[in-house]
Amino acid sequence: MAFEFTAIFLIPFSVSIVLVWTQPIFAALVSYFLRGERLSRLEVFSIFSALFGVVMMANPQLFLQLGEVHHEEEINNRGGFSYFLGCFLALSGALSSGFAYYFMRNIGTTIPPVLKPLYFGLFSTLTSFFCLPLVGNKVPILDMKSFLVLSGAGLSGWLAQEGVSYALSVTKAGRAASINYL
Repeated sequence: MAFEFTAIFLIPFSVSIVLVWTQPIFAALVSYFLRGERLSRLEVFSIFSALFGVVMMANPQLFLQLGEVHHEEEINNRGGFSYFLGCFLALSGALSSGFAYYFMRNIGTTIPPVLKPLYFGLFSTLTSFFCLPLVGNKVPILDMKSFLVLSGAGLSGWLAQEGVSYALSVTKAGRAASINYL
């Protein structure tokens, strides 16, 4: 998640969210290659069409001849290093989440599902410190409103992880990850 949140500072929010939401694709692919979970024809078609859409969103110049562009400044900024780094970080975060779904699926019911989000959160917190240099090592002091908003986001995220943890105990990783984002 640290990669994903860092990407938001480097690229437009709309592009970042599209790239981050490729997590189900990576979860399905990682589980297919490492766990042997089968993919139906519809799932394979969905993966390729979604990846095509992601490329169109991240870099439309590859496919379209842009005539008159109303958001020319945003299109011109898509070629810079920070844009590339933001896209790379967002996709790295999505791939990392795909592996997280794979590992949580492999754990299955060997540990109680309620413990998976605990370990996931602890590890995420520790690794997020590696992304601090990318945003200038600035850790702001939060006011009460920001603290409450972040606490609400954390609580919501924890509840979502609890649900996904239970789902990964009983269904394929790609399916559980995609339902997570509906």
